[in-house]
Amino acid sequence: MSRRVAIDQEKKAETAKVITIRELDKELFEQFTSLTKIWGKNVGEIFSRILKNFLEIGSTSIFMPSFEDRLKKMGCTYLEVIENLEELTIKKQDLTSLPEGVKLYFYNIKKLIFSEDINTPTLLDYVYRINNSSVIPPKNIQKLPYLSLLQINSEYLGKKRKIKDVTIRSVDSKIWNDFISYCQLNNNKTSIVINRILWEVIPEMEITQIMISKIKESIENVFLISSHESITINQNDLQKIGDKKVLFHRIKELTFKEDISQETFLEKVLGIYNCVNVNFPNDFSKLLQLSRVKDYPSK
Repeated sequence: MSRRVAIDQEKKAETAKVITIRELDKELFEQFTSLTKIWGKNVGEIFSRILKNFLEIGSTSIFMPSFEDRLKKMGCTYLEVIENLEELTIKKQDLTSLPEGVKLYFYNIKKLIFSEDINTPTLLDYVYRINNSSVIPPKNIQKLPYLSLLQINSEYLGKKRKIKDVTIRSVDSKIWNDFISYCQLNNNKTSIVINRILWEVIPEMEITQIMISKIKESIENVFLISSHESITINQNDLQKIGDKKVLFHRIKELTFKEDISQETFLEKVLGIYNCVNVNFPNDFSKLLQLSRVKDYPSK
């Protein structure tokens, strides 16, 4: 072992610690560790990075380590988080007057209204995501691009969960201490905050791994539609997205209308992952359905 490697390992050891978290959600933590192992990464390293992103954004919005690269490909230099408002109305001028390189993340807006002068390209240019918000979109907005901006992670709330005490090694000491301070300052129980973080980040981990290992398409060419209760898609919805394709993920009830042809489906739908119920037209090939509907990781 070279002296340089030895010094680097010593420095890493000095900044890492073993932590124990009490009353963590058992199912969520097991899903998180499973996805981390598939990624070939150390659990403590990924856990530290997620907490770092959480603290830097200063918000309940969570992003994966690949998030920075994703933003760069979108031409985004600044992600501005707007959260926890009763009502917000946005006009086209509000968006187009933003400096170059700005994208918006809306979180927990009880009533978010986009004016009728906002078209699909403008919405995609300035909005990165709308999370856990009630939205009134423009009437003429394209369905699939709009749905790709929405994410609703409400299932975890109020659901009875099994809890366990967990130990994580190689957690960055400074990040962990900063996170504990954050929880204390905000009078939040550590396990409750981490459970919420895991609930939001696990779908992001799944999507990232699916894109890397399963889907051979650049993210710029794909509408990612994830975490919805119910979606119905027709032939026109798919044809309107032009050269782009769509990936469906974690949809409880996904229905493809009878007018969708198998040829259009093959051309436009990259995959259907971790969806609970998927309904196809009556004439759809059974084998085609089996090839496109999958679980990740495999059960």
